[in-house]
Amino acid sequence: RALTTMTSPLSSDPLEAAAQIALARSLGAVTSFAPVLAASTATTNPPPDQQTNGRAALSEGLATAAKLIINHHETRIVVVSAGGFDTHANQLATQKALLSDLATGLQSFTTAIDQAGLSDDVIVVTTSEFGRRVAENGSGGTDHGTGNVSLILGTKIVPGIHGELDMTNLINGD
Repeated sequence: RALTTMTSPLSSDPLEAAAQIALARSLGAVTSFAPVLAASTATTNPPPDQQTNGRAALSEGLATAAKLIINHHETRIVVVSAGGFDTHANQLATQKALLSDLATGLQSFTTAIDQAGLSDDVIVVTTSEFGRRVAENGSGGTDHGTGNVSLILGTKIVPGIHGELDMTNLINGD
């Protein structure tokens, strides 16, 4: 559908033509998902005290992701992101609120996916763009490092903790 709206012909360069097609399809997807996003944000915007740095809480993003998956079964990947995790100071209180929001969001997300009968088709992976140092800094936080953790959720995932943590073999405190 989006390809018919292209005003210029496809490039003769195969790579450039593929990029033109991908762009047209992406713009078509944005148009297709606009009503779903508008409907979900109109009914589920969190109150200001549940927002993080002016952005909707992570749980709100997960609620929208669940709606996209449930209403558009062809959806393959949904990325939800949130700021506020770069805690160089006063980490304990900030992390408590952020991780509570994550837990609430994941619980609601998995409940919605389960009720839609899609649990066997959905995997959730959490990750961070950077790790943290093990030791606390002088401001009650932690600085950037290489240590990190990911959570993977889904009915097809083998439960448990995978991998080992060797706290005796730190490299530069990481």
